[in-house]
Amino acid sequence: MLESIEFKGGAYPGSTSDADVSRGTEPYGPVLTSPNWREETDKVLALTEISKQTKVRVLALTFILLNLADILLMLSAVHSGALDLNPFIQALFGPGLAGTVLFKIGGSAFFAWVMCLKRQERVLRIAVIAMIAVCLMNLTALSSTAFV
Repeated sequence: MLESIEFKGGAYPGSTSDADVSRGTEPYGPVLTSPNWREETDKVLALTEISKQTKVRVLALTFILLNLADILLMLSAVHSGALDLNPFIQALFGPGLAGTVLFKIGGSAFFAWVMCLKRQERVLRIAVIAMIAVCLMNLTALSSTAFV
């Protein structure tokens, strides 16, 4: 591939030798002159797209795993005598833990699935950060009930 690169543009100021151009130290960078440059560009773009899909999938999986950690920490805290501080969950399910667990697992999986379909990396990053905060709050609640 290096044989197919031609350098265009001037060298850096004060450096106009052919050696600088052959080393690729001019400011404008390489220009592909290969007859297959379109295919090479398409391959690079495809790799970039795969990379974005992978990031979104990893963030979605992280979100689901953090929700599972939230459920386990919440169940441990409730078993130790704490209350679930989420007013929506309290109003919807009351003291029943089975409905709460199913709702949280189903809701987080559905949200992650939709975000993967729409490739919403930024939204998933915010959701992961929020779930990290929730898990830290659960750990704090669990540690405070352990010492009471």
